[in-house]
Amino acid sequence: MQRLAEVYLFRVTTSSQSDHPNSQFLGYGRLSFYSSFL
Repeated sequence: MQRLAEVYLFRVTTSSQSDHPNSQFLGYGRLSFYSSFL
């Protein structure tokens, strides 16, 4: 039996739609994918 795992890390930011956009850092996100097969 074998198990595979993939993990993706990314930054979460938001920005305004004004003439002077400034982005604000919200945090980190993580996506995990697991698969096991024989």
